[in-house]
Amino acid sequence: MYLKSVVDDEHGLEITICSEKKYNLKIVINFEWYVSYRVTQENSMGKYWLKHKQIEWKNIFFIIRNSSWISFISSIDENSEGFQSTDENLPDEALHYAIYTYDGFVEIISPMTPGISLHKIE
Repeated sequence: MYLKSVVDDEHGLEITICSEKKYNLKIVINFEWYVSYRVTQENSMGKYWLKHKQIEWKNIFFIIRNSSWISFISSIDENSEGFQSTDENLPDEALHYAIYTYDGFVEIISPMTPGISLHKIE
């Protein structure tokens, strides 16, 4: 599976992933609302791959438990002029989602379950 696009617009965050040509499959993942997201190119993830080289590419969608990223966002000083962690922008039910493809990683913090649709590529 390969990362085709990440689109952040008024409809939310839409991530499109495509399979190898022999499978002709496109997966569209849509988060209507999210707190934060980040995209990392696979060549920047060397230490991750060394640590998790046993990952089989049967699964590409994960929920990260005990997320240090959520802890970081939650710990930002509320008195600073930057991000303020409140129940409105970081609800207790927010989860750290991760999508790992051959060529990119997308991670999202969102309190909402994403919509996922599968499409056959003609």
